[in-house]
Amino acid sequence: MDLAKFQINNEILKLLYKEERIFIQVIDKALSNSKKIEVYKISENFTDGFFCKVESSIYISSTLLNKDLTCVATWINKLPHLHSIYGHTEILVRLQLLLQKKVKNRYDYYVMELTTKNFQNPPLESIKNCRFCNERDFTLLKDLQKQYHLEEVYTSTSSYPYNYEMAAFRHTLQNRKNAALFVNGIAVSKVYITAESSDRYQLGGIFTRKQYRGQGCGWRVLSFFIYAIWQIQHKKKIFQLFVKKNNKAACALYKKIGFMAKDETSYFYY
Repeated sequence: MDLAKFQINNEILKLLYKEERIFIQVIDKALSNSKKIEVYKISENFTDGFFCKVESSIYISSTLLNKDLTCVATWINKLPHLHSIYGHTEILVRLQLLLQKKVKNRYDYYVMELTTKNFQNPPLESIKNCRFCNERDFTLLKDLQKQYHLEEVYTSTSSYPYNYEMAAFRHTLQNRKNAALFVNGIAVSKVYITAESSDRYQLGGIFTRKQYRGQGCGWRVLSFFIYAIWQIQHKKKIFQLFVKKNNKAACALYKKIGFMAKDETSYFYY
């Protein structure tokens, strides 16, 4: 089945903003290079359901929740390559039953949000060893980034594309807000912005070395990062992040800072 394809325009961008939690990564890409984004609708009206394709990744609108997903599955099954699908967990589970492609990895998340009203400002003394970083800090941070990927993203060292990921990390250090906590010159905990829209930031890359966990390092670097950004500018009202539903320690950390769970989503990797 051939679905109607569209490029990003103002009408579609407004639809994406209505589901900002789901589509913030698509919005972020659209604000810099919308030509790489394809949007497909399953009927005459976008309100009946749509999804976005960015290279080999697909982002599913929640408007498909109560719709027949057969046409979407038929379209996906014809793709020569599929990297991942992201959306509300319930939709992805139903969709996967119709797909011929097998899931290699599945991650279930809470999408959590933080507003200025709920943010617990940290004592300044507790965040004194945290600082913003840039490309000059790559050598100090690259091992921490690799550890993060091997624990949170990739399943084994043999499947880890080191050169690709390190190049992407350099780009992050050059172009995104990011910070780390240092102990005796060693980077032990980090965080950075992975996407942003006109009204919110998405946090990612949150990671603390195993030997430093349980000592408040994650709380310190996150609190510093959020506090410092909001001190610099108050244009964006919300921080959001994904946290694996089974990571109770991380959920407790984020709630301590003031984050609240708002959605349940999943990434299916193929």
